[in-house]
Amino acid sequence: VSLSFGSVRLNPANPSVVMPFDNQDGDRATAILEQNLANNLKLTAQTAYVSWAADRTNDIDFTAYRLVDISDAEDNEVFSQELRLGTSQPGRFTFNAGVFFYSNKYGIHRTVASDLGISLNALARTKTTSWSLFSSGRMEVSDTFALRGGIRQSWEDKTVEYNLSGSLAKLPGVRTLPTQSNAETDGDVGLEYRP
Repeated sequence: VSLSFGSVRLNPANPSVVMPFDNQDGDRATAILEQNLANNLKLTAQTAYVSWAADRTNDIDFTAYRLVDISDAEDNEVFSQELRLGTSQPGRFTFNAGVFFYSNKYGIHRTVASDLGISLNALARTKTTSWSLFSSGRMEVSDTFALRGGIRQSWEDKTVEYNLSGSLAKLPGVRTLPTQSNAETDGDVGLEYRP
C-alpha cells in the first residue's frame, strides 16, 4: 500500500527545496499452519512478517522560504513466530501452551535543513529481540462457573545505536548504547460466571 499526502513541487523562492510530502509503503504476510493430533490436541504455528517504510518532509515555518525543514526516512522490519499446543475441541478442560519469538529492527534518519545555517543529521537504529513462554487454561467446575488462569515469562534484549552530526548535535559522533535486557513474569487468575 502506498499513501502520499501533499504535493511534491519546487519552492519558488529556492528551486532546490522540495515542499512537504509524506510517502508510506508497507508489506505484510502471515502464515498459520494447524495440525490436529491425537487425544484432542492441536499444534498451531503462526509466522508473521512486516516491512514498512516512510519518507516525509515537514516545512516547520510554513513559509515559501526554507527556515526550518525536518525530513525523516523511517524503516521497520518485524518478524514473529509462535508455536502453540492446545486442546482442539471445547470441553470441561481446555488449555494452550507455547513459545513466542519476536524480532523488530527499526531505523530513522532525520535531517534538519535551513537557509539560516542550522543543521542536523541524525541516524538511529533500534534492534529488539524477545522470547516468551506461555500457558493458559480453563476448567469448568459446573455449568455456571469456570476457573481461568494463565502465565507468561518473557525475556527481551534491546540495542540502540545512533550517529549525530550538524550544528544542532550536542554530542556528535557514533554511539552504541549498552544492550538493555529485561525479564518479566505476568499472569492472571479469574472466575467465570455464566448466569
